[in-house]
Amino acid sequence: MNLKRTTFAALTLCLLGTGFIIAKGDESAAPADASLFTEEQVSAGEMAYRQSCAECHGIRLGGGMGPALNDDAFMRGWGDRSVLSLDTYTRTEMPLGVGGSLSEETYSQIMAFLLSNLGHEAGSQVYSPSMSGLDSILVDPQLQ
Repeated sequence: MNLKRTTFAALTLCLLGTGFIIAKGDESAAPADASLFTEEQVSAGEMAYRQSCAECHGIRLGGGMGPALNDDAFMRGWGDRSVLSLDTYTRTEMPLGVGGSLSEETYSQIMAFLLSNLGHEAGSQVYSPSMSGLDSILVDPQLQ
């Protein structure tokens, strides 16, 4: 009877240890850099924003003729939506009346600037609307 208990305990510990190793393996397989954009894109995006967006949305994204892009009202409307949906809207509708008039690179830089101001972290990945997973990343990083 004691041998059965010892064998069961040893088997249980082995299985738990194997599960821990497998779980640890999955964790280390996650990408080291889960960022959406680079600091360079944020800097270039700030310049592009000032040239193409600030007239309506304010120099500090606080609004003007157009809505603020960094307040509670913006987050209520966009916070729980995907980055891809904001990107698509921005590229097709902005600047107002001439949506799609900026280069793809300029739109990506503006998105990097906006996402940075909303709390997303810069890293080594270069932002592109074709990045995988943008449809599951929320505009408000605190809701992830």
